This record gives sequence, structure tokens and C-alpha cells, in this order.
Amino acid sequence: MIPQWLRLVLALAGMALLVLTYAFFKQMTWATGLLPFEERRLTNIFYASIWIAIAGPVLWIAWKNEAGALVGGALDFTLMNTGLAIFMLQSYLRDTDRTHFLLAALVFGAFAIVDAISAVWALKHPIRDPRPTPLLVRLSFAVFAVVLILVGGGLVLKVKNIIPWPFVHAGTSVMVGWIFLGASVYFIYGVVRPSWHNAAGQLIGFLLYDLILIEPLIRHLDTVRPDLRDNLIIYIGVVVYSGLLAIYYLFIHPPTRLWKMGTA
Repeated sequence: MIPQWLRLVLALAGMALLVLTYAFFKQMTWATGLLPFEERRLTNIFYASIWIAIAGPVLWIAWKNEAGALVGGALDFTLMNTGLAIFMLQSYLRDTDRTHFLLAALVFGAFAIVDAISAVWALKHPIRDPRPTPLLVRLSFAVFAVVLILVGGGLVLKVKNIIPWPFVHAGTSVMVGWIFLGASVYFIYGVVRPSWHNAAGQLIGFLLYDLILIEPLIRHLDTVRPDLRDNLIIYIGVVVYSGLLAIYYLFIHPPTRLWKMGTA
């Protein structure tokens, strides 16, 4: 069980992330200006997909009152925010005139500490729903984790031409890389702790991520650089597969339909 005050915090955080999703999708400068590196439209839409992918599980966990399901996301954010804090601190030390890098490092560091504490707290709460994660979902999570580690690691190392559109700043590559590496931990946790209440939040987040990205990615087929076209097609394939996986197990597969979720 989650304390009422924490459920309220989660609900408010989820709604704030939905506002950010809309603002980034619509390219509102007050929102995109919060990031340390200015980017193009498609990258901002990508960030919008990340915000809603976080908002979905957060709101779902608050609704289901399932404290144990917080662990995977908390571990994800701990790694992501730790990596981002270190990167922002390194960026500041290379150019101490840019104090916004130091501020970003402090913010990400504070988030990492809160996330780590949340993970430790949530680990003490068993997941109440006894249903296991379906085998196909578990296997898919394992594949997603491997892909995220490879892609995220390459982006952190600033390997070019991984994402099927160019970033304006190399720093964005590092930031997106840490987002992917953090997400890999979420999926790894879903594999090693295969509870349906663990997996459901991940699938909700993945489906929302897909819904934000699919149309812009398809439109990008008309403008993508020839050398990045194969990358884009693979990315679209992953988005379509993960979306279909989520739709089937969240809305069609009888034992795991969202509206049938209960606790033992």
C-alpha cells in the first residue's frame, strides 16, 4: 500500500509530466528551454514521448496503490539521473561560465537521491497481484533491455548515426543515452521479477511512448537522410511491435486486461 500523501504526490507528478508532454510536442519554448541544449522539433517530440512514458506508469501505480511496482521505475530514474548529474557536472567543469550546467547537475543529483530512497522503500513492499508476466512479454523485455543498453551506451559515447535524425548538440546524444540506459534497468527488473503488476506499468508507458512517436517517425520517412533510413525503419518496427504487444496484453488477452486487474 502507498501512503495517501505519496499517492497524491505521484498523481501530481504524473499530471505535471502530461503538461510537459503537451508542451514539448507543441514546441513551447518555456518547456523546451528547460533543457540544457536547444534541439530541433523531432528531438523535442522524442522528449515528449519520454515524459508521457513516465507519466503513464506513475499514474497507474498511484491508481492501483501498488507500492512494490515502484521499484523498477525508481531504479530506472536512479541510474538515469545519476548519469545525467555526472554529465552535467563534467560539462560545467569544462566551462564554468555556464552555471546552468551546475544547476542541472544539482537537480539531477537530487532526483537521483530521491529515486534511490524510493527504490529501497518500495523493495520492502511485495507486489500483491499474484499473476505472472506472460512469457512473450518477458522475452520481449529481455530483448528491449539488450537493445537499450547497446543504443544507450553508443549514444553516451557519442557514436554518430544511431538515432535516425541528427542532434543539434553532441550533449543531447549523451542525455538520450542515459535515458535509454535507465530504461534498460526497468526492463531488466521486469525480467528478473516477472510479476504482471510490474509489467503492466511498463507496457502502459511503452504504448504511450509509441502513440506519441509513431506518426512523426512515419512522416520523417519523407525527409530522413539516406544513410539513416535503415535506422528509421528499424526504429519504426520496434515502435510498432512494442505497441501491438502492449495493446494485446493490456486490452485483449483476457487474464491481463487492464480493467480486470485486481489484487490477491
